[in-house]
Amino acid sequence: MSTQHDFGEFLKKKGISYDPVPDADKTVYKISEYEIPYGRYAGKVISIGIPIPRDFPNVAPYGLHVKMDGVFTESIAASNNPSILGQDWKFWSRNVHNWNEPKNRNCQYYFDQVNRWLEVS
Repeated sequence: MSTQHDFGEFLKKKGISYDPVPDADKTVYKISEYEIPYGRYAGKVISIGIPIPRDFPNVAPYGLHVKMDGVFTESIAASNNPSILGQDWKFWSRNVHNWNEPKNRNCQYYFDQVNRWLEVS
């Protein structure tokens, strides 16, 4: 089983640098330079924050923090909320699909989901 700590190790293995930001019952993994791999924004470098609950993977991750710095517009996401990461950031309210399937409760599945959100936004 994965843990919150394992998500940080997962990012390191992918060569992704992050700053952990503690928030109540989760840690937000703030990535300052993330290149979108797919979709119409492929190749764009953005800042994202990936919230991982303390009880990960028993509790599904939820949503994504995105720095609104010109790549995405306010209207691009229907559920745009304030973010704990600052005024230039928005929290995209998103559910992880099929988390109840045991094979999906892992770092890679959630990271793939984040990429899909960025691909279709």
